[in-house]
Amino acid sequence: MKFTAILFSGLTGLSLHGALGASLQRRTCGNPADAVPFLRAFKPATGDHLETTSTTEWENAIESEGYQALSSIGRIFTTQEAGTVPLYRLFAGVPQLHFYTPSAVERDQAAQEGYTEEGIAGYVYMDSTCGASPLYRLFSTITGDHMYSMDATEINTVVKTENYNFEGLQCFIFPL
Repeated sequence: MKFTAILFSGLTGLSLHGALGASLQRRTCGNPADAVPFLRAFKPATGDHLETTSTTEWENAIESEGYQALSSIGRIFTTQEAGTVPLYRLFAGVPQLHFYTPSAVERDQAAQEGYTEEGIAGYVYMDSTCGASPLYRLFSTITGDHMYSMDATEINTVVKTENYNFEGLQCFIFPL
């Protein structure tokens, strides 16, 4: 299932001006040292990308569920920190695909369309004020998989060679 990307205009953090920019600059931020790797694995049989902060879940997916280890995407918080929002995790039993979004509206839409809510994957920022970097979402036109990446080279490769469409900015997380 393809979801319309919810783009947050003006949140690239490249230049913030005026009162809004000043207030964002003074925001209390979580300690980046408390963020943990957002681990990633891929299941060729279904085309699913699994992202998790749980090493146990990640290892089990690789050892018992047919997933292949991929590099971590970046780092996110496992508990609510100043300025962060939940990154919701959902799962479609058929065709066995995971979906992540910081948008409660998008989460609810996915649930109405057959995804099961699996809780909160972690906590992320919606702008770069606290030193986080953009995380982008892509959509496979073949499998229906949603893929998440901070890496421009990886994004360009899967768009050109693996039939993924770029859906845009998802949120902000810390690089590895």
